[in-house]
Amino acid sequence: MAAFPPVLGRPTHATKSPMLWGAAGYGAPKLPRPWGALGEERVRLADIDTEIADLKRSIKLLRKEQRKLQDRVDGYKYPVLTLPNEIVSEFFVAFMPPYPQCSPLLGRGSPLILSHICRKWRNIAFATPALWRAISLDPLRSKAALPHAVNLFMTSLILARSCPLSMNLQSRACAADAMLAQALENQCGRLEHLEIHDFAPPQFLDHPFPILRTLKLGSTRGLDEGNSTPMVAPLLRKVSILCDGPGNFGGPTVPWAQLTVLSIKWITVEQCAAVLRRLVNIVHCRLRVTAFAHRFGQHNSGSDSIYFPNMHLQFLESLIFEGPPCCPRITWALLSSLTAPALKKLQLCRGFFTPAEIISSIMALISRSGCTLEQLCIPDAVITRNRGELRAGLSAHILLQLDYHAALGVDEPFLEDMVVWDEDEDEDEGRTDCEDDLG
Repeated sequence: MAAFPPVLGRPTHATKSPMLWGAAGYGAPKLPRPWGALGEERVRLADIDTEIADLKRSIKLLRKEQRKLQDRVDGYKYPVLTLPNEIVSEFFVAFMPPYPQCSPLLGRGSPLILSHICRKWRNIAFATPALWRAISLDPLRSKAALPHAVNLFMTSLILARSCPLSMNLQSRACAADAMLAQALENQCGRLEHLEIHDFAPPQFLDHPFPILRTLKLGSTRGLDEGNSTPMVAPLLRKVSILCDGPGNFGGPTVPWAQLTVLSIKWITVEQCAAVLRRLVNIVHCRLRVTAFAHRFGQHNSGSDSIYFPNMHLQFLESLIFEGPPCCPRITWALLSSLTAPALKKLQLCRGFFTPAEIISSIMALISRSGCTLEQLCIPDAVITRNRGELRAGLSAHILLQLDYHAALGVDEPFLEDMVVWDEDEDEDEGRTDCEDDLG
């Protein structure tokens, strides 16, 4: 049977192949190609898997290197951390102010700073009693609250253990007075250096101080005038006192006979005479006489003379005698009654001295004492005009200092640490006294 030719335009089963369609002159049909898009995504997924595998291998290598480096870092010790604790402790002590100078309770210079570096240093600081043996406390100036500041102060006393103590207390009549007074009474046996400003517990000096060497009192409330019992302080050698006012000074309380250094501000002439005759071992002395307590001409039952008993101070090397500008008779009386064989440095209060009076007083003192005076200081601008006359009348080896701001150079740090005395107060006091006398 003959085969009929295919009808044009209608593909048969034999021509369904796309290749045959092209050969027969028909275009390829435009069919959807979902399988092509999925193929590209599968390829991309394979690429991503490969990249992830590479990154995992890189991370694994980085982790391995990280552990290796961390082991090296953890195994390394900084040279300062390899030092023995005893050496670090010595460094800590050298960081603090030299004893007996007190360090602040908080802030720069405080031993608490050393405990903020690391755990090891904190443990070393807390285990070093010498760091906590010299502490100052001023609650009103402290950055911490008052109870916290007092607690830190009490804690420092515990950390000091059995070390001798150096205290600087400036309570300024605050609410901590009672607690501080109790602390002082409990630590009397350990106090080696004590400085108190505006605060002194009642009968505080009645307690024994077996190792106390220096005492600075910014208030005489603790020195009761009616208390005649001397302090029990066998090692006390240096004392500084700022009197609250005329008459508020307990002379018998301090063991004057054993002192080698003394500084008193605002002492009356009568008290000055009573103290000087007891200073048998004094080496350096600084006295500021006040004229508010009396008027010239009211001493010794109305007599105009100012009397000082004869005083033989065998070991006195330097004397700073200061007062209002209108006290020349006080200075004259002092020089006339003083004998000091070891005297080398002398400073007198400025006043209405003439060159002849100065020359006669100084030369009489030198002749009577047999001393070799090396330095004479009179901070008086008026006397400066007569430097030539003084230079001619005094020995050539005596160094003259006559400028208004002249000061005697004393080789005694205790006197240098005293509170700076305001010259304006002297001006006001002297001017008032002169006006009253003229009135």
